[in-house]
Amino acid sequence: MAIINLTFGQEINSLLQVGDIVFACSPSANGDFSYVTSIDSVTKIGTCSSIDTTSNSIEVDTGSLSFPLPTSGDFILFSKDNGINMSSLIGYYAEVKFINNSKTEAELFSVGTQVVESSK
Repeated sequence: MAIINLTFGQEINSLLQVGDIVFACSPSANGDFSYVTSIDSVTKIGTCSSIDTTSNSIEVDTGSLSFPLPTSGDFILFSKDNGINMSSLIGYYAEVKFINNSKTEAELFSVGTQVVESSK
């Protein structure tokens, strides 16, 4: 198990959690990411094992993956584990409140949800 530390020059995305999968992508020779047209140009680094918001750094457990380490200027992104972060509604009920705080009339076109029975 190898752990690498990634330090950022700006605030870390608040949605990043321990357990998220971290990826990296290097810019092209002219410094942009326009060439990224498939998942093949994105490298999986590993799993986020620690987040330090004071120093804007994260630790990533790379496991036994062998890949070139990310360098300064690389684009770092992350993905949620679908087994842990389910987006479905869980529980017995949900309550929703819509507020129109503008001075003009507004029309709500559609509201939808996905409901899954969580217990029986």
